[in-house]
Amino acid sequence: DTALGALACISRARREWSATEITLAETLASLAAVAIRNATNFGEMTRRGERLRTAADLARAVSGALELTAVLREVVAAVAALRSSIFCVVRLSDPAAGGYRVAGTGGAHEEAVVPVLRFGEGLTHAVAAAGRPLLVLDAAADPRTVGLAPPALQEFPVYYGVPIQSGEALLGVLSVSFPAGAPPTADEREAIELY
Repeated sequence: DTALGALACISRARREWSATEITLAETLASLAAVAIRNATNFGEMTRRGERLRTAADLARAVSGALELTAVLREVVAAVAALRSSIFCVVRLSDPAAGGYRVAGTGGAHEEAVVPVLRFGEGLTHAVAAAGRPLLVLDAAADPRTVGLAPPALQEFPVYYGVPIQSGEALLGVLSVSFPAGAPPTADEREAIELY
């Protein structure tokens, strides 16, 4: 069991506590722990429900939209809504440009994004090549990192990238950068993967 807090029982005068009083205090502490866990679980379930509603709204918007820029705008908005301080880039595979072209950005430092990352370079390519999500806790120290200005990299060193696929075909990569010491939670990673 994990300690959630402490229950202090204080008497005005120094005295010995009876076995009944100790049992009562232990019972109250156990009941308080259950209430705290229930409140925490309720809060987590509420937040997860909100994220799932956002994913459903996004799915409806995507299925109703025919214009790619409108769809990407919805994706970026949904990801940016996860936290107030994140940075999001959608890059699409563009053989004519020879790399992964920026198709949408959101959050801080939008101006710091390189328009095209060449195939074979960057964390974007690492995600694309692996075909699965990638979490890097210190992108500034990762030799694969390219395409982001140093100030942005210092402020948002935690990288989470997810491939954008249609069946087996890779369309691009959704990259999200988080502040130092604040990696995405499991729920946030799940939400990003859903988008």
